[in-house]
Amino acid sequence: MTARTFSFTHWLQRDDDAIEVAVTYSATPFCIATHWQPAEGAEVRLIEAAPPTDAAPLTDAEETLIFDACEARALDDLAEYDRDAAEYRAEQRADDLMVERWENEV
Repeated sequence: MTARTFSFTHWLQRDDDAIEVAVTYSATPFCIATHWQPAEGAEVRLIEAAPPTDAAPLTDAEETLIFDACEARALDDLAEYDRDAAEYRAEQRADDLMVERWENEV
């Protein structure tokens, strides 16, 4: 199963300041077990969490919060990816059919 990579902006509260963190993570969709293959996927990995250059590095607790945010949005991001891919395939198929009809008319 192929991991998909997603990016989003996460805001962390530090004292009285809110810092913007650019987050990149990967998610692998869950694949049920078959007779030939064990179940796999449903995995989230934090690739990068980059605070602004003038901010202090992230603490372990902040990284955990960011990872939890990745896990919370992974299913929605994967579903959106699948919807976009299906829409793209449908558009490509419609374009192919239109070209095929045009070629048959000529």
